[in-house]
Amino acid sequence: MATFCSDDDFIDYTAEELDQILKEVEKYEREEADESDVDIADENEDEEGAVSDPEDDIPLACLQATWRPAVNETPVRAFAEPTGPHHNLPETDKPLDYFFLFLPQSFYDTAAEETNH
Repeated sequence: MATFCSDDDFIDYTAEELDQILKEVEKYEREEADESDVDIADENEDEEGAVSDPEDDIPLACLQATWRPAVNETPVRAFAEPTGPHHNLPETDKPLDYFFLFLPQSFYDTAAEETNH
C-alpha cells in the first residue's frame, strides 16, 4: 500500500502546523534510534495481530525537506596564479628522472625484476 503525496495534501495546514509535524517526526525518529534491535523485534512480534489505522501513518516522504536554489550566491575569485609545471629539473632530463621524484630507485629495480618473472 504505497502512499504518494502532492502539494495539495498540505493546503489546509499552516506553516506552524507543518513545523509541528516535522518536530514530531524528528522526535519519533530520535526515540526509534535510541531503541535496540531486540526491543524493536519484540514490538514487531506483538503488533503482528494488530490492525493499523492508515491515517495514523505519517507519510515520511511528504515531510522530507526539498532543495531550493541558494539564497545567497558565493563569490568565486578569479584564478590569477601562473599555470604549468614547476620543477627544478633541467629540460635535458629524461622522464625516468621525473619518475624518481615520486618513487625510489629500489622500487623501479624491484618492479623491473618482478616483471621479468
